[in-house]
Amino acid sequence: MLVKNKKTMPFVGSLFGVIPQCSVSILASDLYIKNYITIGTLIAIYLSCSDEAIPILLASDQKIMVIYLILSKIIIGMVFGYLFDFIIKETILDSVIEEEKESGWHLHFLHPLKDSFEIFLYVLVINILFHGLFHIVDTNQIESFLATNYYIQPLLTTLIGLIPNCVSTIIVTNMFIGSTISFGALLSGLLVNSGLGLIYLFKSKKSGKRKLLILFSLIIIALICGEIISFIEALI
Repeated sequence: MLVKNKKTMPFVGSLFGVIPQCSVSILASDLYIKNYITIGTLIAIYLSCSDEAIPILLASDQKIMVIYLILSKIIIGMVFGYLFDFIIKETILDSVIEEEKESGWHLHFLHPLKDSFEIFLYVLVINILFHGLFHIVDTNQIESFLATNYYIQPLLTTLIGLIPNCVSTIIVTNMFIGSTISFGALLSGLLVNSGLGLIYLFKSKKSGKRKLLILFSLIIIALICGEIISFIEALI
């Protein structure tokens, strides 16, 4: 559907990315690597991803913020998705074709199994490091620092969100629910986080410059949008 309607790709991508599942960003990375979607569509999906944030907010007393979060991410994803496609012209396939010289066994079982195992090992290592870090770092001091440094919040949550793991989205969402950070800071952390999508992208053979462009673009967009929203919140 996307290949046949190239002009709607970033719009559909921003809607698709809202689905609270880290596999969405992995699928998006895979489609981009195979040249089925544009860079703008990939950016739109990454920006609209929220991973664990939506179910956590729905289970809290901040349910209304889910609407603001989803709308913000869809709009930001769509705007920057179309902007990237306007600036960067990429050739994508006109039709989806099966990989050549590969049996269905290798294509549909062995490759996904290998990718899943690699991702499993990565998630395991990251979770072990996270738990070790929480035993060393005093989270109360971090929360106190954030509460007294309002405009630095989006910067710190962007750094947390860069960690490609659902734990980072859980951290920033819980800090927002606990009134430690602003909505703008929450938005920064969630805009830059794309689940395991970036890991899948960086382990591919795509151009290193293009991958770095995507990464730094996410960081800059997250910081700018977060600071703007935080500034508006402060005025209100």
